[in-house]
Amino acid sequence: MRKQTKGGKDRAMPTQITVTVTPGNPNSNNEVACRLHVAPPRYLVDDAIWLDPGQDYDIRFNLTAANGVNDWHAAPFGNQAGTACPDASAGPNGPFGRGPAGGGGGVPPFMTVNVRNGSRSVNSYRLNFNDGYFCDPIIIIG
Repeated sequence: MRKQTKGGKDRAMPTQITVTVTPGNPNSNNEVACRLHVAPPRYLVDDAIWLDPGQDYDIRFNLTAANGVNDWHAAPFGNQAGTACPDASAGPNGPFGRGPAGGGGGVPPFMTVNVRNGSRSVNSYRLNFNDGYFCDPIIIIG
């Protein structure tokens, strides 16, 4: 699918990926191991999400309530290049940006992360949940 940009040139629509996040038991530091179910499944390799650097993506994270984790924090997503985990106050850093979020009223919490045509890199990202819980998975662009 293509969309037209301001300059009149066609550009591919972002690839849609859905990630269902199921939190495990928190450790003493409130870190939880998260099980990720990725659709389409080809984007999950060795527990990391692998993206093509020449492609735009919209990744919708759906949170499955488990082990005391039942909602996103007000700042639910942060990332940084490399394998070191970002801290709780980190926000999205290019090529990542945060899109729509929602849920509640019987609808499971979700948020969308936009990844726009990044260069090859390893990005650690942090998902922040209610009550200070968090997990730190990895996205590889390459």
